[in-house]
Amino acid sequence: MQRSMRRRMTRWTITTGAAVLTALLLTGCGQQALQDLKEAAAREAAASNQASDQASDPLKSVSPEVLEGLLWKHDGLQSVFRQHGVRPLGSGMNERGAYLEVRRIGEHDRTLTEREIEAFRQSVYKAAGGRFPLKITVRTLAAQPDMTGRVTAIDGEGRLLIVSTDRFLDQERTRPDADWYRMADDAEITADGRRLQAAEIPIGSAVEAWSEGMMLTSYPGQTTGLRLVVKATHREP
Repeated sequence: MQRSMRRRMTRWTITTGAAVLTALLLTGCGQQALQDLKEAAAREAAASNQASDQASDPLKSVSPEVLEGLLWKHDGLQSVFRQHGVRPLGSGMNERGAYLEVRRIGEHDRTLTEREIEAFRQSVYKAAGGRFPLKITVRTLAAQPDMTGRVTAIDGEGRLLIVSTDRFLDQERTRPDADWYRMADDAEITADGRRLQAAEIPIGSAVEAWSEGMMLTSYPGQTTGLRLVVKATHREP
C-alpha cells in the first residue's frame, strides 16, 4: 500500500511539475523562465565538469631538488614574479606543504584577488613542472606605521637611521628602538603629499615609516622600507 502511494505521489509530482512548466511557457514570462532554467543547467554542468577535471588531475610529484630551487633560491620563478607584478617576501615548506608570501610591486595597500592568486599558482606549477600543495599569502601595509621617530643619520648606501620617539628597549628608557631603513626602489616617500627621494630627507626630520616586514635583529635593526611619510623637517644647524 505504501509503495503504491509513493508511485502515485511521484507521478503526481512529475505531472504537476510539467503542468507548471507548461503554464509558465504560456505566460508572458515563459521565455524568461525557460532561459533561466537553461542557464542554471549550464552552470551546474560546468561545475560538474570542473569537479571532474580536478578529480582526474591529482597533485603531481615534484622532486625535493626542484622544490628547494623554487622555494629557497627562487630558480625559475623570477619571470613568474615579474609577470604577476609581485615580489617574494618569504617561502618554505612545512607539514602542510609549500608556502609563498609576496607583495604587490608599487601597490603596497592592495592584495591579490582570488583569481589573481590562482593564476599565480598555476604559473608556479608550470615553472615547477608539476603540482604540489601550495599556500600563497599577500602582505599589505598596515594602517599604523612600524616606526615613528626621527631620521638621525644617512649612510653611504642611502639608508636612513630612524630612532623611535615613543618606543624604548629598556625600562629606564635610555635605549630607544632604532632601525636602518633601506628604501625599496618602488617605495613611496612623501612630504605634504609631494613625492621625495630618500636623499632629499633632511637629517632630523620627524617621520613615520612602514617596512617590508623582514627585520634583521641587530641594533639598530635593518629592514627594507616601503613607505615613509615626512611629518616635519628639521635640518641640522
